[in-house]
Amino acid sequence: MAVTKDGIWTPSQITNYNLVSDLATMSNTVQDALDKRANAYTGTSAQRNNFTSEAPEGTIWVDTNGQKRVYVKQGNSWQQIWPVVQGSIPGLPYAMAAGMVSFSVSGGIGETNISFPSGRFTRTPVITVTGNSAVTALRNVQIASPTSSGFKLVMQRSTTTATSVNWTAVQMTASSGEG
Repeated sequence: MAVTKDGIWTPSQITNYNLVSDLATMSNTVQDALDKRANAYTGTSAQRNNFTSEAPEGTIWVDTNGQKRVYVKQGNSWQQIWPVVQGSIPGLPYAMAAGMVSFSVSGGIGETNISFPSGRFTRTPVITVTGNSAVTALRNVQIASPTSSGFKLVMQRSTTTATSVNWTAVQMTASSGEG
């Protein structure tokens, strides 16, 4: 029998063959080719590691053990592409949080503490605050004492009307808020 470039057995004009057993062999080789189509493979993480030197650049591997992670071969190593590793996509934030708080001011200046979700940030993020008030007496909204776990929101206004303030915190890389 002849063999295609993908390893599929096929009868040739000069080969005698046993129809039943050779068709079974052909179906197995076709199935093997389908399982490995487009340089996509499945197996355990140990099998992936053993395959590293043979795998061509761009090969996709799905681990069948553990958390079913998906990898792509880049250079001489495997890079996890799913689930997405936090901070691994350039241009997208490493971590984010947002919220809204409503509070009243007494005596012109008021403040309240904002806590981020536990463990969300590894460094102090860039924080943006915006007063959301139909009342024009809102003079100033700002932050104080920012950390990786929260910040103090300070508001100045001439009335005691409750005001909503929206806040957004962004950390761009694992080691910096900016980036």
